[in-house]
Amino acid sequence: MLLAWRLSAEWRFDPGLLTEVDVRFAPAGPGATRVALEHRLLENLGAGANAARKSYDGAGGWSGLLAAYAEAARA
Repeated sequence: MLLAWRLSAEWRFDPGLLTEVDVRFAPAGPGATRVALEHRLLENLGAGANAARKSYDGAGGWSGLLAAYAEAARA
C-alpha cells in the first residue's frame, strides 16, 4: 500500500509537498504478519528533512506507532 504523505516537517498539511509511505504486509508464520514501512522522498521536505527524519525515527515516530499497532493486534 503506497500512501501520499503531505505533511510538512512542522506537521502541517501542504498540498504542494509529496513524500511516500509504503506499507507492506507479509505472512510471518501461523497467526503472524510482518509489517514493513518505508517513508521515502524525505528530501522533498527541504531544510526540514533532517528534523523530520529524527522525528520519524524517534520513539513517537513510525517504530513507536508500529509497536502500538502490534500491541493492539495482540489484544
